[in-house]
Amino acid sequence: MSGLWFEDPGFDYWGAVPMSELDVDEAYLNITLASDVPRPLYLYQLSDDCERCPFVRRASNYVSTVLKINTKSPSIFLTPDPPLGEFGCYDLYVQGGKCELRTARDPVNIVAPLIFWVTILVVLFSIFKTSKYYILKRKEKAEEEGEGGGEEPPPEEEESPSPPRRKRVKSLDAFRGIAITIMIFVNFGAGKYQFLDHAAWNGLQLADLVFPWFLWIMGVTIPIVMSSNLRKNVSRHKIFLGIIKRSAILFLFNIMLNTFTYNGNLATIRINGVLQRFATTYLVVAGFSAYFTFQPDSGENTMLPSFVKDITLLLPQWFIHSTILCLHGWVTFHLQMPGCPRGYIGPGGYQDDAKYYNCTGGAANYIDLLLPLLGTLSSIYQVFLGTVAGNVLLHHKDTESRIKRWFLYAVLCFLLTFYLVGFANIPVNKQLWSSSFMFLTSGISFVLLIILYLAIDHYNVWDGSPFFYAGSVDFELESIMTRSWIMLVDLRSSVRSFVSRSDPI
Repeated sequence: MSGLWFEDPGFDYWGAVPMSELDVDEAYLNITLASDVPRPLYLYQLSDDCERCPFVRRASNYVSTVLKINTKSPSIFLTPDPPLGEFGCYDLYVQGGKCELRTARDPVNIVAPLIFWVTILVVLFSIFKTSKYYILKRKEKAEEEGEGGGEEPPPEEEESPSPPRRKRVKSLDAFRGIAITIMIFVNFGAGKYQFLDHAAWNGLQLADLVFPWFLWIMGVTIPIVMSSNLRKNVSRHKIFLGIIKRSAILFLFNIMLNTFTYNGNLATIRINGVLQRFATTYLVVAGFSAYFTFQPDSGENTMLPSFVKDITLLLPQWFIHSTILCLHGWVTFHLQMPGCPRGYIGPGGYQDDAKYYNCTGGAANYIDLLLPLLGTLSSIYQVFLGTVAGNVLLHHKDTESRIKRWFLYAVLCFLLTFYLVGFANIPVNKQLWSSSFMFLTSGISFVLLIILYLAIDHYNVWDGSPFFYAGSVDFELESIMTRSWIMLVDLRSSVRSFVSRSDPI
């Protein structure tokens, strides 16, 4: 048994079976069969990870026995039962045609270690920040006392005023740092907590936020870099050539990483992947931005009211990317695939009594086996929504207007998610990068940026550390993407989880 301290059940044996043989997320189930029970007795189990699946035979029992049961995902048996927990011990009595499941030993609290260590880190960080604050205050006081007793320094010569330096938006760095921190935590197993891992199919869990957050925050930086280049009179053609160069580097870089996973076999090497999706979405969104970004101060749109410039300056891009998103929806629900119903977006396998066993992912899987495309179409819109947030930063100079506009976009994203899930029956699904998943994670991104911006850049109640240091890179896009994803060398476990998709993390 690997659990210590918090995960110690407090006893070494349960009957004749040693607790040390239980691994993380395992429990004992003692099956007791009465003499009138026909043999064999079949135990059926259903996991919540398998949507609309039938009960699956777990074991065949001829005599009373003790089984190990996995408790990571919530599961039920064909009997009223309490939820099974880690290192718990349970008795299943079968007699007279009835089954009764009882808890013999309570499971451990698997969340307690997580709460404990998070609390320790928060306390240590608070002590560090408090100590730093008082040290700085003491230093300032000492400097003031030293200046008070000396002679007045001679007047300095007047210097020509330097141009005001643009204030760095530290909340963007903190945003990236949070995403990087969660990415590292998830890639190293997330403590084997099921609720911190990726959702098995439909749904949204913590690990599912990392990839869309990176795409969205990459989009935020695009208009900032584009505006800087245009102010320097860099031609749009030269900007586009730089975009192609960066995209090609990212694409080839992930091909190199995939040679580790596939042992360098070019016949089976995986073409699509995380950085490939970054490269493709960046090429499309930044490419259109290079040619369809209007500069309000250059005479291209001088008649626009200032409070709607962040919207109207992007009208051509709104039209282009909305068309791409509609194309994604049309292909998903109208493309006919061999042996599969039109518009199927389920996991295949055992769902619906294995009726669509080889239809995993529907059109998304069918197309991506030929060309990594369909999921990228909705990802492009996610990056574009990031550029919308970045344009708010450029064209709204005060905090109130920025927060109002970001909040408006967040509400719109949540309303669209509600409509797509509740009325259009499009579930939140990262594997397919469904439009509802894209809008939901984008809405969360807007909300997170609002919180960080208020705390760090407006009220200055937090400097963004320690996340700021992990995400503090220059606004140059090659630095952003390379720094953010250089730690993704070990993609093997994610690739195996869904080899036909292009978004393993």
